[in-house]
Amino acid sequence: TSNTVVGSGPFILESFVKGSGSKLSKRADYNWGPGYATHKDPAWLDKIEFKYLPESAVRLGALNSGQVQVIDAIPPVNYAQVKNNPKLDVITRENPGVPRVLYLNSDTGIFSDLKVRQAFQSAIDRTTAVKAAFFGILKPADNILGPATLDYDPAIASQWGFDLQKARRLLDEAGWQQTDSEGYRVKEGKRLTVQFTYSSNDVEAADVTLFQAIQYQVKQAGFELKLDPVDSGILSSRTAANQYDIISNYFVRPEPDILRTVFHSNYIPPKGNNFSRVKALDSQLETAVGASEAERKRIYYAIQHQIIDQAWAVPIYIPAYQLGKAKQVQGISWATNAKPNFYDVWIQR
Repeated sequence: TSNTVVGSGPFILESFVKGSGSKLSKRADYNWGPGYATHKDPAWLDKIEFKYLPESAVRLGALNSGQVQVIDAIPPVNYAQVKNNPKLDVITRENPGVPRVLYLNSDTGIFSDLKVRQAFQSAIDRTTAVKAAFFGILKPADNILGPATLDYDPAIASQWGFDLQKARRLLDEAGWQQTDSEGYRVKEGKRLTVQFTYSSNDVEAADVTLFQAIQYQVKQAGFELKLDPVDSGILSSRTAANQYDIISNYFVRPEPDILRTVFHSNYIPPKGNNFSRVKALDSQLETAVGASEAERKRIYYAIQHQIIDQAWAVPIYIPAYQLGKAKQVQGISWATNAKPNFYDVWIQR
């Protein structure tokens, strides 16, 4: 293992302290700026200092006081406060790739029944839940790929969505026709219970609010959704052992091949992130990799439709980079992975 950093970018790493931050200085002889930049020569900034401030309140306080000029992850509850501050601004950049998704385990348990998966999908009012959790800052997802992703199919949005009556009808058809005293569906003496296991270290407070809103929504159809926050080690062991009903995550990637990581059978846990445990898409996902542009688009459109039609996953919201900054900071651009670039940045005096 080596601590040596080798790179060819416009900044040089001067120091790094684990848990504290890092300091960069501009490369004086740099003259090979990328094509998307506004110049080719050395960066406008002389130095950049990154500070590790994990608490959102501390980050926000540092921005408000002028101790820092840019912060990551503006809390949704504070968005309007920052946006209305005449000295500050918020830049939102939607992530490409797979949005925040609920993966339904189609291999075993309750969700091995297609109609039950479709009922669960139809019972979720994404627009209302996302608005309640994120104060209208983030957009509900309408597909397994985000709109900023290559070969995203916008037509899918109109083909599915919240429909409580449909959810109830599908559960009736699946044999879950009775309800108990608490309003949950039952069949053969068993309650319609699903377990949503997630890592408590990998979600924000707003995500938990979102999960609780979904918990309430699906109860209206008769699902008992149990939220099960665990540490990352337990989450890994449960997914490896196929002991879960729902898992959630998102992936930032500009190209649709990310679907291979999420839905190819080679990546069923413990080998990867195919938490829906889908095996039916392998051939299409493999063919798309070397296909022509037109053929690739056709294949990925078909895959997106199939994922939604089969209710292997329920897209919830489109993650976005929420960058708070002092208005004097100018020239921020964005990489294809929705991360900020500071090469063109300058400070307005």
